[in-house]
Amino acid sequence: MFLTAEGCRLLRREGVSPTNCLSLAAGLFVLLDLTLIPYLASLVRNAVVTWLFALASACVLFFSAQLAIYCLSAFVNLVHVGKPRGLKQIVVLGSGIFGTAVPPLLGNRIRTGIQLQHDAPHAVLILSGGQGPGEDIPEGRAMMAWALAHGADPSRTIAEERSRNTEENLAYSARLFPDPTGKTAIVSTRYHVLRALFISKRLHMDAVGYGSAATWYFSLNAMLREFIAFVVMTRKRQLVVLCVLLAPLWLTALAGVIQWVMPAS
Repeated sequence: MFLTAEGCRLLRREGVSPTNCLSLAAGLFVLLDLTLIPYLASLVRNAVVTWLFALASACVLFFSAQLAIYCLSAFVNLVHVGKPRGLKQIVVLGSGIFGTAVPPLLGNRIRTGIQLQHDAPHAVLILSGGQGPGEDIPEGRAMMAWALAHGADPSRTIAEERSRNTEENLAYSARLFPDPTGKTAIVSTRYHVLRALFISKRLHMDAVGYGSAATWYFSLNAMLREFIAFVVMTRKRQLVVLCVLLAPLWLTALAGVIQWVMPAS
């Protein structure tokens, strides 16, 4: 009910689009899985239908548990006690601009990066983002201008202007690191930090994540989008683990097939 209500709120405020429907779709799916689908399965009373319902329910439970763990991990990775120590570089990830203007969501990311730069006097601030559709200049260039206008240290602020996604943000920014093996702060919106940290681990970075604020109803939908991207990123491992966990169901199906093909004499 919470997902459904927040999904409707998002659509009212942000407009209808496929990505904005995630919260609503997830809420409706969970409600159907808990109410209508079990009722229909009980009416049919067919072994195949019962098995398919058990398979679907197991998959829902598997991914629901993972989503809960993902959200908890995202929260834990944003908790920092005291000021940052030992930072060598700070990477602020781009998120799109309007022409040459930095929108509020991206401005919050840059503001968080500037604060980290002030708290870590030897760290270099890297504003990362290439030029996408509808953008008059690369994001990194617009972000750097915004940062310098809002108190960033010009001698320790540089732009990365070629990247098109999060992995390229980090890979291209790494070429600008003054200390490639030193501790790196990755700054993004709160819901995006955890996946950025997963990518940084694949790139062998010593990284910590810092998140900037976003509205709650938007963050909920975005967190679902980030989780789906994480599942796609780890799809091979996901498939192996899911098949192992579903082994009892596969064995049940195999036994049913054998019994049907080779009936008792």
